[in-house]
Amino acid sequence: MEYNADIFDAVEFGDLASVKMYWTGEINIDYQDNKGRSLTMLAARYNHKEIFHHLLTFNPNLYLVNNEQETVFQIAEQLEDKEIYNILVEYCWKEKEKLFLFVYHAKPQFESDFLGAYVNCWIMDKDLDNATLTSRKLITKENWKIEALENVSEVKKGDFKEDDDKFHYYEQAIIDKEVLVFYTYDNLNEEMKKTLYEEKNDSIWIKIEAYQTEDKKVIIHGHDSGETVKKIKHQYDYEYYLTIEKEDVIHLIEKLELKDTRELLDWLEREFSTNDAVSQIENKLNDLQIKYQFSIW
Repeated sequence: MEYNADIFDAVEFGDLASVKMYWTGEINIDYQDNKGRSLTMLAARYNHKEIFHHLLTFNPNLYLVNNEQETVFQIAEQLEDKEIYNILVEYCWKEKEKLFLFVYHAKPQFESDFLGAYVNCWIMDKDLDNATLTSRKLITKENWKIEALENVSEVKKGDFKEDDDKFHYYEQAIIDKEVLVFYTYDNLNEEMKKTLYEEKNDSIWIKIEAYQTEDKKVIIHGHDSGETVKKIKHQYDYEYYLTIEKEDVIHLIEKLELKDTRELLDWLEREFSTNDAVSQIENKLNDLQIKYQFSIW
């Protein structure tokens, strides 16, 4: 007998003693009723924590969907009390599994408004080589060509906190084992893009670029990641943008007595080539009374 209505009732009403009393070895932990609900879904829906803990000991399939196309993860995430959801995330990080974060530079192999993307690929695996192979296959499957592996790191439990920008991807990777996030950039003229500073080692990767967009803005984009960044910023990845609008670019070119944006980018590359390039550029723009916007992702 793989189904017992009394157990479903006991789970719904939060009666752990009855769940244990009615349980037999023939019960199918993954049985779904006519609404597609499994026992773990019911326990999560009604926030019965002790019963949920108990059901996990039977190694249920947590990726089943009910008639509303919800998984137990989605049900638990909707609760105001996040304890069951946190239990699920912890349960999904299996023994000996490791979480790797790959950062690739890739270009689309299809008609696109984007020139390329920096791809964050989160992979759960016990082995780095297997994770690397999986990450490359995932990107290729999306019809992108990998230009370079920019960085790879092992993410430890607790490396990302709830207030981190990438915490959602961290949790999603633990649950789904594979997550791709594309940070695309516009279809730029490569000659109108300059790398101001780049540093890469085992603990940190910093890259600061300046480029012109199709609508004639100039953007200085910085991306810091790694263990050193986490210690300083309390998050593993940190991206920031300094944007100068088209009309302000014109004013800047005039004040610097340059010919055009190409010369402006050359000037930025020549004058600001350190890891604090962005703050130095901010100071210079303030001195010249040039408007700009600074944002953090």
